[in-house]
Amino acid sequence: MQEEAEAQREAEITKPTDLQLLTEEQIALLSTSEEPETLEELTVQSEKRPHYTPILLRLTRRAVIFFTLLLLAFIGFYIAGCAQGFLDNDIILILLCISSVAILLLLFSVATLIECIIFLIAQRRIYFLFYAVPFTLTAALGAVATVVSRSINLLARGI
Repeated sequence: MQEEAEAQREAEITKPTDLQLLTEEQIALLSTSEEPETLEELTVQSEKRPHYTPILLRLTRRAVIFFTLLLLAFIGFYIAGCAQGFLDNDIILILLCISSVAILLLLFSVATLIECIIFLIAQRRIYFLFYAVPFTLTAALGAVATVVSRSINLLARGI
């Protein structure tokens, strides 16, 4: 009988409602969770934490992916336009779009790279270092595409 009453009390403790006030006994039972006492225990607990990517990093990463794909599409349009003999004004417009998207890609890649470094230092997670590598490559792609497209545009218009 006493075991049933104790089991019922534990069930009440594990499922408190929003409006229910907890007694001191219930608070004591809920607060007996294992807290790390040493640095080693804290390190082990932090390694058990689930992989979590901050929302700001997720948003900027998606922007970088979008601008990378858009830049590749415009480069494909430029190559197809040159092969099929588009008008000069159309080619210049495509080069202007390539320059604009490449500059945006460069800005977002650098911002995301800075975020990765900040989160690497703050959260001490190694996977932020692995996130930084592709953003470095996309920043280089954006810089190269900007310089090349602006150079071709200058040569097409005549220096």
